[in-house]
Amino acid sequence: MRRLVATLLSLLVVSSLLAGCTGARAARSTVEVPVLWVTAGENGPTGGVSAVQVTVDATGSDSSYSVDLNASQGADTGDSWDAAAAMASTVAVLYSGQDPRGVHTQVRVTDAIDGSSAGGVLTVAVLAALRHAQIKPGVAMTGSIGPDGSIGHVDGVDAKVRAAAVRGYTTILVPAASVQNRAGTSSSSSSSSSSSASSASGGSAKASDSSGLVDADALGAELGVTVTPVRDVGQAMVAFTGDTVAPSAAPMPALTPQAQAVLKSQAGRAIARANERLRVNRGRLGAVGAQQAEANLTQATRQLATGDQAGAYATAIGTTIVVDQEIAESTTMSAATKNSRASSQAVLTDADALISQARSELRQQTDKGASGDPVRRYATVSAMTWLTRTIAVMGAVAEELSALDGQVTDSIVEAATVIAQYRVYVDLLYPDSLAVAQLHTIDSVPDPEAVGSFIAAYTDLLAATGAANQRYYEKVLTSIADNPGLTFSQPGHIYSAVQQLQATAMSTSPATSTSPATSTPTRSAASPSSAAPESIAAPRPPTDEACAWAMSYFLMSSWLVAADQSYGLSGSAIGSLVLSSQKPAALGAALLGADEATSAFAANLVARGVLTDHPVWTADWARRLPGAFAGQEVHTGMTSLGLTVLWDAAVESFMNTASLDAKRRPSD
Repeated sequence: MRRLVATLLSLLVVSSLLAGCTGARAARSTVEVPVLWVTAGENGPTGGVSAVQVTVDATGSDSSYSVDLNASQGADTGDSWDAAAAMASTVAVLYSGQDPRGVHTQVRVTDAIDGSSAGGVLTVAVLAALRHAQIKPGVAMTGSIGPDGSIGHVDGVDAKVRAAAVRGYTTILVPAASVQNRAGTSSSSSSSSSSSASSASGGSAKASDSSGLVDADALGAELGVTVTPVRDVGQAMVAFTGDTVAPSAAPMPALTPQAQAVLKSQAGRAIARANERLRVNRGRLGAVGAQQAEANLTQATRQLATGDQAGAYATAIGTTIVVDQEIAESTTMSAATKNSRASSQAVLTDADALISQARSELRQQTDKGASGDPVRRYATVSAMTWLTRTIAVMGAVAEELSALDGQVTDSIVEAATVIAQYRVYVDLLYPDSLAVAQLHTIDSVPDPEAVGSFIAAYTDLLAATGAANQRYYEKVLTSIADNPGLTFSQPGHIYSAVQQLQATAMSTSPATSTSPATSTPTRSAASPSSAAPESIAAPRPPTDEACAWAMSYFLMSSWLVAADQSYGLSGSAIGSLVLSSQKPAALGAALLGADEATSAFAANLVARGVLTDHPVWTADWARRLPGAFAGQEVHTGMTSLGLTVLWDAAVESFMNTASLDAKRRPSD
């Protein structure tokens, strides 16, 4: 039985209360969308089209969120199926602004196929069913789905488009990141730049190239169809249904004057800290490294003087990480050469100390009590992810060092550089992020428990998809079963850190069960009401902290998959920022897409009277990171870091959008 490189599935989704309703709404909606797939053969890839039915029952009958994968066990499907189904449902809820309470996704599959490249169209299907929208005939699509609603690069686009054209589809949506522009690089144009036979110049250009990019103009001209690049699920929904589910594209809103003043002060402190570190440790950086750091800090000072606070902050933070990592590398290499075991123990002590510091910060924030204002609470959850990520990564470092027992010098040095990077997160980025989060001081909602119920549902939503992402990575991308020695220190892997997150995130939100034998999610996801298995049982943290753990799990596991599959990174951006990408155009397009999603949602929130200082602060400096280090060896690493931070800002914006109506709903 053939296995295809796309996913054919049906989803049964029980949705939450629709925005603006005052009680549970019983409604059923079914839509059908085409899934494009490709399979390898002796004469090259062959494409095909299969129909997918998605049915949504909107009842909002309880306060939880869950993903039930039981229904897929009757067919010959794989682990990428689980990840695609969970991610599609999650992103549909996030992107739609739905209150996630009462959302239950049940996966049904009718064919023996697998793969993740149908993630985009599955998200469209869930959104369309949630909104009772009609799917236009003649439209097909391929592309993966990202945490921010972006449509990601996939392979085999040429064969899929040809198969759709043969089946009579006249408009085929493809990822903008998979489309060649006139200069021969990936297109970053919007969906309005579609191509057709009438607009192509003779169809003489190649329809695709060796990198997997397609020339939309040439392909559309050859086949007599419209090949439309899309960057996000909002654009895809317009093409499929005519419905607008996302705010219109808009510039990033400006920070309030108060937030601008805070950012200016933060940038000044970051520049001063980096200059002092450089002055004291110049000899450890080497001539070239010191000169580059000096030039970067001169640029940051210039940016601050001209009013570009976000640019100055990005340049200063990035330079601080690079300088501190180079200091750690030089110092640790010297110590490890003399006594590797003693050096390993010293680094392990540093990792433990950073874990203790991050946990202490979490406790302090929890002890302050939860605000009744949802905007402030979501911003605080986002700020706390700097701590939860750090604890997970430091746990992975400690585990690796303990296993090696000081026997591998390179691993000791790498661990030291990782600690240096994440110490910047705890010492600078967390307090700065929290300071902006706390600018919103009005407790405008009288019932913090109602806000807490909403946050708990998001915890379930994010943890369930994190588990599916992890399973996909373990079974499909790396075959962990065949590589039991996979370690933290190997390039390209942040798997150990995700494992650290798994235990906490899944015990804080038992939306997905775990098999004690494998420590990986089972195919049958448990109900959120189920108890966590004893193997990972832990006291449930307070609501907001639990959400921070789940958000870190969701975003880091999404990155785990994307770094390997979508961007072809040679490293993970967890230990070194000196990376290379086999698909740099796709990485750049993903950064642009995340930036645009955050901008559009933040602008819409401002128009509706919601403070957006925190997601705007986060996005403003994150999107400036790549430009600040253009032409430098850390450029790809800074792009990767900027993308993951933008994902965080996008999810926060989605939560704020959903809360506008959810905060008026009585707690369940």
